[in-house]
Amino acid sequence: KFRTMKKILLFLAILCSVSLSNAQVFFSENFEGAIGADGLPASGTWMEFGNSNDGIYMVGTDIDANSAGSWPVPAHTNFMQTNDDACDCDKSQDMIVLPAQDFSSFTGTVQMTVDIFWDDRYGGQVNLIASTDGGSNWSLVSNVSPLLSFWQDNTVFDLTAFNGQSNVLLAFLYDDQGQWGNGFAFDNVVLEHLIIADFTVDVNSGC
Repeated sequence: KFRTMKKILLFLAILCSVSLSNAQVFFSENFEGAIGADGLPASGTWMEFGNSNDGIYMVGTDIDANSAGSWPVPAHTNFMQTNDDACDCDKSQDMIVLPAQDFSSFTGTVQMTVDIFWDDRYGGQVNLIASTDGGSNWSLVSNVSPLLSFWQDNTVFDLTAFNGQSNVLLAFLYDDQGQWGNGFAFDNVVLEHLIIADFTVDVNSGC
């Protein structure tokens, strides 16, 4: 009987302990808005750097991506892309930088969720990188893993390491490693702060 009572009390304690998770989205971009003359979103301060002579990155569709006939990206409305197939140029340092973000007040988990198309069909490399000094120095956040022929929707990158920083630059870096490649595309960027609150109710109160 004593063991049975302990099990009942433990069960009630589990039932009466509740964790509530609230995701605070502080940046999002789906690339469906106005596009500037540089091919980047007109809203926000996006930046691009690289050696390629085709404008580096642009917002476009799957039709734009496959304009040269060898980069068949599945349809995904408008998305950001760097098109190595069409350019066949030096895309060893194609960097697209999100608008600067303030992480100074964050504690707990901060993450990026993004849809990615990176098939690595002809080689190359894609990394998510970050800077906290205005772009003077960059550190690796994560390598981007390839997946042949499919979008990797809702890919998550942990950004918690940058909590407390007031000027966080995040960028995708595409490197064709000196080869003719396909390209890299992404869509639906969301940055969010996950807030978890724990509430424990005294089992003696009957919950």
